[in-house]
Amino acid sequence: MKMDFGKIKESKGIRVLVLILLLVGLVYYTSTLELDKISFTLKQEEIFYLAAIFIIFNITRMFSMKIFLELFNIKLTLKETIELHFLSAFGEIASFIGKVGADATKYLYLTGKEKKKAVIGFRLLSTYAYLLVFFGFFYIVTMNIALLALFIAITIAPIILQKKINAMLPEKNYSKLVQANLLFMASVILTIIGAAIIIATFSHTINLDLLFSYFFSYIAGILSTLPFGFGVQEALIIGTFSSTFTNETITTIIILTRITTVIPSALIGAMIFMKKLLVKKQQQLKK
Repeated sequence: MKMDFGKIKESKGIRVLVLILLLVGLVYYTSTLELDKISFTLKQEEIFYLAAIFIIFNITRMFSMKIFLELFNIKLTLKETIELHFLSAFGEIASFIGKVGADATKYLYLTGKEKKKAVIGFRLLSTYAYLLVFFGFFYIVTMNIALLALFIAITIAPIILQKKINAMLPEKNYSKLVQANLLFMASVILTIIGAAIIIATFSHTINLDLLFSYFFSYIAGILSTLPFGFGVQEALIIGTFSSTFTNETITTIIILTRITTVIPSALIGAMIFMKKLLVKKQQQLKK
């Protein structure tokens, strides 16, 4: 896979600069907080639900990837699927190039002549799933007919683009393609449900407008290509939640949504990566 490393370094430098500016703003924001008013107290059932959502989220995303890769004759064992899923999360943050880093991790891990197409294809599948959930949710919040039309257009887009999809897929198994897409959509919906539980803890109700604002910030974070959207997602949540919650409550919501989603995945990925490095070093010493 040919890559222009000069452009990647330049892009990475811009990301570093943007993140520094965002972090400076967040540090200033944090300095205005009354820390004694920040509380992470959750009910026992809320902790259980969030833990269950985190586990099911990872399972659905893992199997979405596993099933999709089979379309490119890449057969992963359960152990390899788990490793690749969490290593990709670690690669996203360690590379500092966001989803590009996650995709690069997949490319380096996988074998087979179709792996480049497989990695690109899975990124397209995930983007499609995000679009479906985003515009479906947008329509539910606004009941705008134009958004419904857009949602329907996105839903039937694969039928219109069937020839291009056929050209990309070595194995024309549409059942597996649909399964992979539905599983990835389920993982996206689970992130929304997790956020809904956290937000409802402090607002004592399910507010769809607030929840959509959170999801919009989540999508904006992905589009920023910063690792897990750090900085961008937080800035948008602060801006949109400020009329409903105190700054201390907003900070609590941000921290809780982070530590119950991406942070554990990245930490697990880091542990797997370190273990692999250790095994490799021990093998080299034996030689």
